[in-house]
Amino acid sequence: MKTRSFDVVVAGGGPAGVAAAVSASRSGARVLLVEREAGLGGNVRAAKVHSICGLYRCGAGPGAEPLQTGLAMEFARRLVASGGACGPRRFGRLDVLLQEPEAFAHLCEDWVTEAKTIEVMRNARVTGGEVEGRRVKSLHLTTQAGRVTIEAAAFVEATGDGNLAAAVSLSAESALRQELQRPAYIFGLQPVASAALAPAARLAWSALLVAAVRDGRLGAGALGAAVRPTCRDGMVRVTLDLAAGGGDYDPCDEVQVRRLTVEARESAEMLTDFLRREAAGFEKAEGCSWPERIGIRESRRVMGRHVITANEVLSGVVPEDTVCFSFWPLEWHEAGAAMRLVYPDNGAACGVPLRALRSQDADNVFLAGRCFSATHEAQAALRVIGTSMATGQAAGQAAACLSRGVVVDAGAIREACAR
Repeated sequence: MKTRSFDVVVAGGGPAGVAAAVSASRSGARVLLVEREAGLGGNVRAAKVHSICGLYRCGAGPGAEPLQTGLAMEFARRLVASGGACGPRRFGRLDVLLQEPEAFAHLCEDWVTEAKTIEVMRNARVTGGEVEGRRVKSLHLTTQAGRVTIEAAAFVEATGDGNLAAAVSLSAESALRQELQRPAYIFGLQPVASAALAPAARLAWSALLVAAVRDGRLGAGALGAAVRPTCRDGMVRVTLDLAAGGGDYDPCDEVQVRRLTVEARESAEMLTDFLRREAAGFEKAEGCSWPERIGIRESRRVMGRHVITANEVLSGVVPEDTVCFSFWPLEWHEAGAAMRLVYPDNGAACGVPLRALRSQDADNVFLAGRCFSATHEAQAALRVIGTSMATGQAAGQAAACLSRGVVVDAGAIREACAR
């Protein structure tokens, strides 16, 4: 088996992983970015996630107040400048940046290419590794070209599903299957009249959906259909929360994920036909921008040296070793219930401590994105893209420091991530 060496290896090419790789590279590290798919962007690219949440503070007044700085905001500004995002837009008490998934993925590719010391290995899966004491020595990857062993001084787990941790037996946990956040299916519709999104029109077609579900013409999943505008005139994106849940749901089972994706596409086509027939403004709408797979909101969470709790999120706790920040409410997508939000007290932002981004088992493994160290309840707030990119930047900084033999100092990382 061929062996190669890098300073830092980042597993996962979604928002957190890309930010981690760019951060480590800008700190002078030679980086390998490992992605299981052909393209970068993670859930954004494959599941068509169409908004960046967690960039701004909660505000009752006009105007969006940025919370994130560093790479998350740099990326957002570049995306807006390229025409790939618009906003921020206010939804209730929350400001989000609407973005086009294809543009997001394209900018991920550009960002990584511009960082001259990043190599990307695509269609590659972490299948094992070697651990010596409290350090991961290497990872075994399976690629289209065969198997390869990758050695590094430091690693970043940013796969979303904790795949690196599972491959080398690091401590991780997941909620009971019936408690896991429901996955989503997101697709586009066009052309849709702008009047169809006015408050009165929304109420009208929402009532039609309720009647159709009650009569058995549509499945129950249509009740939670969320329709949002996009940056393209006449196009909307529809999010269906799927009825996954119960003892059989396993978001790490790829066969099941593919089956759920097929079933969700069928439900989306039925909903599209119904809206076209029954709802004003949707008469000419056709489905478009179909996702490759459902969007997973929660799976494994890797255990760090600190586990962030919901109370810390809601109380706005800022630990001494904070390296970045999060503001987003606990966003619940539970089986058998409508989406609900639980807001932090007084609009407070909580700090993400370095301890939550460092594996409790391996001194040279850092955590970022959806699977970093938090409880099931806290993860409902911390999993969003803005926070994922901030944790990715912090984890990449920490990994680069470790690879150079420099003390991993939370204060220095926090300062670097604020630039």
